[in-house]
Amino acid sequence: MVILHELEPLSISAGISLFRAANITGTDQEFEDTVTEYNGHALSLNLLTKYLSEYEDGDIRQRTNLKALTDFPEETRDTHHAYKVMAAYEKQLQNTPELRILYMLGLFDRPVSAGAIQCLRDAAIEHIADVPQNEKLYKALIKRLRAQDLLNKQNPEHPDTLDTHPLIREYFGKRLQQRYPEAWQQAHRQLYDYYKALPDKELPDTLAEMEHLFAAIAHGCAAEMHQIALEEVYYLRIRREGDDYLAKKLGAFGAELSVLFYFFTKHWHTPAAGLTDSWKAGVLNFTAFRLWALGRLQEAVLPMQSCLKMFVEQEKWIGAASSAGSLSQLQLAQGNVSLAIKVAI
Repeated sequence: MVILHELEPLSISAGISLFRAANITGTDQEFEDTVTEYNGHALSLNLLTKYLSEYEDGDIRQRTNLKALTDFPEETRDTHHAYKVMAAYEKQLQNTPELRILYMLGLFDRPVSAGAIQCLRDAAIEHIADVPQNEKLYKALIKRLRAQDLLNKQNPEHPDTLDTHPLIREYFGKRLQQRYPEAWQQAHRQLYDYYKALPDKELPDTLAEMEHLFAAIAHGCAAEMHQIALEEVYYLRIRREGDDYLAKKLGAFGAELSVLFYFFTKHWHTPAAGLTDSWKAGVLNFTAFRLWALGRLQEAVLPMQSCLKMFVEQEKWIGAASSAGSLSQLQLAQGNVSLAIKVAI
C-alpha cells in the first residue's frame, strides 16, 4: 500500500527562513518576491538556495541570471522554475563527471542499484561513461552532489543505491536525450541487456522475481527496441507465450498493464511504431482485457475499438469478429445496449 502526502507550497515566512538559514544575502522583500515567483515550490527554492550559496556568493539578486536552457512541452509553473535552477547547475557542471552521473540517473525512473550504475560506468558510452573508476574519487563526487541536494541522502538500508527527486531525474534524462540521442539509446540498450540477464531463472515464477524483466522492457522500449523487448522478454518470459502467466497464474493484471504501457506511443490507443502490425493489434487486445479485468471499463473501450479497426484494415476477419464480440460485451457491461447491438451486428 502506498500512502500519498500532498506537499503544500512553502509559505512566505518559511521561504524567508530557508534563505536566512543558508546565509543568503538580501532584503526580506527580495526573499518574499523570490518565494512568490517560485510559487513556494520547495524543491526549486531549496536547489536555488544551494546554487546561490555555491556559485553566486549567496546573493539573492543573482537569481535573475538563471535562464532555462530548454522548454519542455509539459512544463508547469512549478516545474519551469525547478528546471531553470537545474539548467543553471547543468551549465556550471558542464563537462564534469558530476553532470555525467546526473545524466546516468536520468535514464531511470526509480532508485538505481550499484550494479546498474557500474554497468554504465563500465560501458564506453560517450557523454555518460567517463566517470572515475577510482572508488575514492567516485564517492567524493557522490558526496558533493548530495551536499548540493542533487542526490538524495544515503539510504542506510541500501547504502550503495543512488536516488534523486523525480523532477531532477526527469530534467537530466530529457536533456541527455535531447543533447546526445545516440548516447541515450546506447545506454538504454546496455541496461536492457543488463536487466534481462539478472533473473536467476529464465522463467521467473513470482512478481518479485520478474522485477528485473519489467525494468528490461522499460529500457528496451526507451532504446526504441519495442519489437525485440516484446518478443524476447514480454512474450517469452513474462507472458510465457500462450500461458498468459501473469494474469492466469498470478492474477497480476495491474502489473501486466504497467508493462504494456511501454509499448504505446499514446495511451491506450496508439501502439509504438516499431511493432509489427500483428503485434500492434495484440498489444491493443491485451491492454483492453487488462483494463476490463481491473474494472476500468470505459478506458478499455478505446483499445478494443482500435484493435477491431486494425483487424479490419488487415482483413483478419476471425480476429475482427472476436474483437467485435468482446467490444459488444464490454459496451453491454456498461449499460450501453444500443452500442452493444450496433457492434454485434
